[in-house]
Amino acid sequence: MTQPRVVLAHAGDAGTLYAIPWLAREAEVVTVTVDVGQGDSLLAVRERALEAGAVRAHVLDAREAFAHEMVLPALRAGAIGFDGDPHAAVLALPCVAAQVAAVAAMEQADALAHGGHGQAAARMARLLAATSRLPVRTSVETMPTEVRAEALARLQVETETPVARASLWGRSLSAPADLNAPVDGSLFSQTRPATRGPDAPATLDIHFEGGSPRRVNGVAMPLVELLSSLDTIAAAHGVGRVDVLVPEGSGVRREVAEAPAATILQIAFRELEALTLPWSLRTLRRRLAESYVDLLRTGDWHGLTRASIDALADRALKDATATILLRLYKGGVQVVGRAAH
Repeated sequence: MTQPRVVLAHAGDAGTLYAIPWLAREAEVVTVTVDVGQGDSLLAVRERALEAGAVRAHVLDAREAFAHEMVLPALRAGAIGFDGDPHAAVLALPCVAAQVAAVAAMEQADALAHGGHGQAAARMARLLAATSRLPVRTSVETMPTEVRAEALARLQVETETPVARASLWGRSLSAPADLNAPVDGSLFSQTRPATRGPDAPATLDIHFEGGSPRRVNGVAMPLVELLSSLDTIAAAHGVGRVDVLVPEGSGVRREVAEAPAATILQIAFRELEALTLPWSLRTLRRRLAESYVDLLRTGDWHGLTRASIDALADRALKDATATILLRLYKGGVQVVGRAAH
């Protein structure tokens, strides 16, 4: 009898890696690792997955899809930085789920699986269910403790400490459990401390056409390249470190991230809205931005509500064309000029 086949969304973390032999007891395991701009080679992730027992390990480059289908709509909806959170941890997940579903169809899989824990598990399960008709296996967080320990030892995984979740849009870092504890500065590998930024400020102009960023300092760039350039410039000036409280179930959790491009773009975009949209429309969009953020956090990205907010953004921003001039200095960002076109 042919074994069933499970396609596993695998980010390269230990928690998903040790699930491979667990799932392989009853099914062929095919892993999917999606490149959304993590910045590291994912070939090692592929090799580890095969060593752990996967029959095949796919690594897919989805940076363009992520930038255009998730990052840009969220920015245009006004959801980025709405509550201080760049959403670096959740914005890539709809893209990952879509890629996993596509591979599952190609592989003629019988089920899907993922390595999410807690609220993230429910979020990922909803996204997978929305992109595929295949059943979604119970999260690997349900693995028995002894099975997990055995897999960790066999695979020589020394720790289950969460790794930074990175993408083109930023890096979500491991926050201290204590809401008042200082963040370990060594976690920030992309951005300089504000005190070590250049002594001379930098000016940066971002040109928007129809509500979308097109040029930086007069140079037209594809979106992926534009995000990378803004990351480099802003990070050098200590811009982009985030430490906020966000809703989690009935309580809150601490979100620590570094997202230089997201920080720059959300400030410039708000100025673009102020310059080009009437107050009544801006007020409505603020309410909808809150709903958009809720959709991101719950994993309901693929529903009619999100598509409808995107449609309104397309109409509202049709003529939102302007250049926003920013000043970057020692971790701060200030709007110093604007010109509608």
